Amino acid sequence: YFTNTANPSGVINITLDGCSFDGGQGSNQDTAVYSNSPGTISIKKTTFNEISVGLNLNNKSNGTQTISVEDCTFIDCAIASLPKHNTTKTYSAPIRIVAQKDATSNLTVTNTTFSYPSESTPQNGDILLNDGRHGAAETQGTVTLAMTDTAANIMVQESGYYPDNGGINTDNGKTITVTNNDIVNADKNEHFTVQTGE
Repeated sequence: YFTNTANPSGVINITLDGCSFDGGQGSNQDTAVYSNSPGTISIKKTTFNEISVGLNLNNKSNGTQTISVEDCTFIDCAIASLPKHNTTKTYSAPIRIVAQKDATSNLTVTNTTFSYPSESTPQNGDILLNDGRHGAAETQGTVTLAMTDTAANIMVQESGYYPDNGGINTDNGKTITVTNNDIVNADKNEHFTVQTGE
């Protein structure tokens, strides 16, 4: 859990290669990896199992997070049966990327797998972009996604997707499903675009 709010221009770089985070074996069941600072974040050949928010990056700086997720596996993450679900359900997802106003977060995902027990899926998708919680800033930073060789449900939320009455405002969120054959291209205005095909 890396935080650097005292020095918002400070840089934190993270490299994980061949690591494992398992909520059933003692890893933090809420969040496995967190950073709120600019920097280069590289996650390779790493497994996340039974974690409510496997990769939780909330860029609170005025700089850029460059995030790479490659050859990773997310198993049973962000599902309702996890011990931390009731406290994390408004922001839980295997991968969650948020950028505050004036910050930029660029995510690239390659050859990554999301798997769940039958009939269980995360309510905020496999990859969650932006903060849809009640009280989140209406104007958020720039978040982009580029992705190949990965099947995923990508959810984009705006502030108020989870209103203060405890429900869901579906007008403030959308989910797009992509297959292993689709190519997701980064777009600074729309977060991403999808090129379908073989």
